[in-house]
Amino acid sequence: MTHVTGPCGIRSSIGRALRRVSLSVVLVAACGPAEQPSPVRAPGPVGAVDSLQPRGPVLRLLDRPAVMAVERIDELPLSRVEVRWWGRTDTIPGVLVQFIPEVVADSTLTGLDWAGPTLARGFVFRHGARTVEAVHLPGDLQRGGAVVRLSPGGRYLAYVAEARCGASHCARVSVRRWPSLALIGAHQLAVKWGDRLDPRDRIDWLDPMRVAFELYDGQRAERTVAVLRLAAGGLQVVRQAIPR
Repeated sequence: MTHVTGPCGIRSSIGRALRRVSLSVVLVAACGPAEQPSPVRAPGPVGAVDSLQPRGPVLRLLDRPAVMAVERIDELPLSRVEVRWWGRTDTIPGVLVQFIPEVVADSTLTGLDWAGPTLARGFVFRHGARTVEAVHLPGDLQRGGAVVRLSPGGRYLAYVAEARCGASHCARVSVRRWPSLALIGAHQLAVKWGDRLDPRDRIDWLDPMRVAFELYDGQRAERTVAVLRLAAGGLQVVRQAIPR
């Protein structure tokens, strides 16, 4: 079971789990009271003198209980996002997220917007102008039950796409720059499904340059962990199969 705790923040046990030849992900936290959010901050304006002001926007997920546990990513409730910075509080209009958006710079945020179980679009929100700009998604990214995560800082997008391996469906893991979608690299894993991705599949960024995929093989009844490192030539891949 995947445990989700709050408030407002993302914690993962994936590093420790990989050292134990395992992988588990603690999903994004549900937020607690508004007066005690866990801040996600970017540098404030140059020359700011008010030491009581936060150094960047403070984000809070709404519409979630303080503590919950889920077994699959698609069981994670979608949330609106509250943004507080320099005395003003806004809710990002028309956006529902699984994970808290990434702070790009100053008051600019980026994330993934969902419409129920379907991934609808990416977005960039500029708090100062209160504008939401849509970002197109890769053509091979599955919209229903998508397995996808933005990197810390919102520079890269990692996701799983289905590929054909003879008569079977296999997994292709890809990393692209965000929001330009320029492909950094892709790697095919010999993980097979009957007709769709497994709802337990997940992605977690270990740091801004390393991403881990945990994929379940429905035909072999086992799971595989693949760790990809972003490098100058594309991706360096370390694959480690976990016995059933």
